[in-house]
Amino acid sequence: MFLCGVRIPILGFLALASSFGLTINLAEATPDPGLVCVQNQAQYLSIKTGLVDGLMGPKTRDASRALVKEYPELKDLRALTRDNAIVWCREIGLIDDEQTRFWPNKTTPKFEFLLSNFLSDDQQIEIQNAVTFAYRYFDRHNIHLAGTIKVIASSNETELAEQLAANSRYPMRLSTARRIIRDQCRGQDLSGLNTPSIIVLCVGADFNWKQPYLGLRRLITHEISHEIQRQMAGYTSLAIVNNKNLVARMGPRWLVEGSAIAFELDALFPYLDATQHIAIFRGEKNRYSGKTLSKLTFNSAISELYFGNYATLAGQMLANRKEGLRNYFTYWKLLARMDWQEAFLKAFGLTPKAFFKEFSQSSVRSNSDS
Repeated sequence: MFLCGVRIPILGFLALASSFGLTINLAEATPDPGLVCVQNQAQYLSIKTGLVDGLMGPKTRDASRALVKEYPELKDLRALTRDNAIVWCREIGLIDDEQTRFWPNKTTPKFEFLLSNFLSDDQQIEIQNAVTFAYRYFDRHNIHLAGTIKVIASSNETELAEQLAANSRYPMRLSTARRIIRDQCRGQDLSGLNTPSIIVLCVGADFNWKQPYLGLRRLITHEISHEIQRQMAGYTSLAIVNNKNLVARMGPRWLVEGSAIAFELDALFPYLDATQHIAIFRGEKNRYSGKTLSKLTFNSAISELYFGNYATLAGQMLANRKEGLRNYFTYWKLLARMDWQEAFLKAFGLTPKAFFKEFSQSSVRSNSDS
């Protein structure tokens, strides 16, 4: 950070600002790898950005407009911000392969493992193998990420919370991290969550390490699919979880989870297609209502059976449409350009309202839909 032409440390600048009664957003004052990437990509084309410092400023905004002139494919993207800088970085690299040299994970590992000493060496290897499995699965779909993903794993909730707070992309209080981990782990044998650029694995004491590959691979594929959506659509602050802004960017919760479930099932059970998974639901006595599905917009209680069933069935029905799972990648890419309803229509070929009706008709009809 520069003040009157003199470089001073970020923390020193924050302390100085505070002495004048000024409040500085720590997230905005911290270098962002996605912005560093875009600034380097611009300078590679001799577009002036000022310092390559990973901070958002007027010169970087001007540079983004110049980048659009160089790469017209970017014209529909939302204006460059810290939240979507990784989207810009990735898409520029996909347009111009020379620009992938500036992707954050070209200079650091694609995955940074922060694995607890509470886990044995063999257990840590199993986690790394599961990550490799999931990465290769998406690589076969020709999906390439620009940002590094941190993988945090432990059987100790206190350690998980400390690691999450310390590595969060957005400033997070330790008390907040503790609540998130407590709610997520809930005494389960194995659970996980994805926050921007981070995958957290909570490994319970009763997890069966004798046959770990199925549970680990399924969970990690699920969480990596969430991170792919984030890097294609844009990051969002934890502060806006479950509100309208998050849904506008990521889509309703049933769709976020349904897509991740569709990928985990395809990765682990490639011999079963979406039609076969849907048939399982049709054989149940449960009744599924499109009206109920439409109300699960903000629901995030993944452990609730009805939510999981609704998300799974909806995700499989969308995966069963023309172009299959590729529709999800199209949908995520469109989310960087438009709201979720419009992206849904373009990607899946029908409106959400029409899908809710189809959802009711394709499952056992409930009384409320009669």
